[in-house]
Amino acid sequence: MWTKNKKGFTLAELLIVVAIIAVLVAISIPIFSSQLEKSREATDLANVRGAYAQVMAAANTEDQASVKYGNGVYYLIVDLKQKQDGWTTSGSSLNIGGVTPADKSHWIGSPKAGSQCRVSYRVSDGVKLTWSGDVEIKNLAEPGQLIKDNDGKTFTAESIKITKDKAFFTRNITLNEKTYRTRSFYVGEGSVFQKDAENFDKNPVPTTFKDSSFYKDSYHDKYTNEVAAFAYFDLDENNNVKNYTFVTPDAVYYSADGGKTWTQK
Repeated sequence: MWTKNKKGFTLAELLIVVAIIAVLVAISIPIFSSQLEKSREATDLANVRGAYAQVMAAANTEDQASVKYGNGVYYLIVDLKQKQDGWTTSGSSLNIGGVTPADKSHWIGSPKAGSQCRVSYRVSDGVKLTWSGDVEIKNLAEPGQLIKDNDGKTFTAESIKITKDKAFFTRNITLNEKTYRTRSFYVGEGSVFQKDAENFDKNPVPTTFKDSSFYKDSYHDKYTNEVAAFAYFDLDENNNVKNYTFVTPDAVYYSADGGKTWTQK
C-alpha cells in the first residue's frame, strides 16, 4: 500500500531559521532605537522653537506675565525628552531663530539626557539658548553630617533648626569644573536671613556675594573676603536640607535634593 511521505523541517534547518531571525532582530533594534531617539530630539527642538517664539513675542510686546521675567531678561525653561547626551541631528535642523551651535555666545552647551534648555532674551545680549543638565556637586556635606562654620562651631541640620539665628557655613563648591568659595545660609522660618531669601526669590539673578543683601546681614569675619558666591537652604520636617539655591556672578542654580545635583534657574 502506498503511503504519503510527510517530511518536516530538520533540527538543523530550524536552527538556521532561528539564527537568521536573531540576526535580523539584532540589526533592526539599533536602527529602531536610533530613529526613536531622533524623534525625541525632533520633539525637543520643536518645543524649544515654540518657547523661542513665546519669549520673542513677550519681549516685543513687553509682556512680563506670559513668560518668566527678571532683570530685563525674558525666558522660558524647556524640559527635554531625549534619552541620550549630545546630538544625533545635524545640519540645518539645528537652527533656532537663526542661532546655531557654531554661535558659542548664543548657543551655550549641548543637551544631556533628561535635561533642560533655557531660552532667554535680553536687549543687550539677544537670544540665548542654554542647554544644561543636572550639575554634579562636589565637596558639599550630606544632610546629617557635621558641618563647621568659620567660628569653629560644629553643627548639623538639626542644630541649625534649633538655633534659628545667623546660621551659616562656608566651604568650597565645585560647579561645572569651577570652584567657588561659598557661604551657605539657613533661611528657615524665624531665621535672620529668611527675608533676604524671600526678596531674592522674587528676582533670582546672578550677583556677587558682596552685592547681595546676605552680605549686609551676615557676620563678617576674616574669611569673608574669600567668599566668591553664596547659597541658602531650608529644612524639611525631617531636618534634611531642601530648596537649596546657589548664586554665582554668572548664574543661579537650584537643587531639590539637598545639593547633590543642581539645575540652572
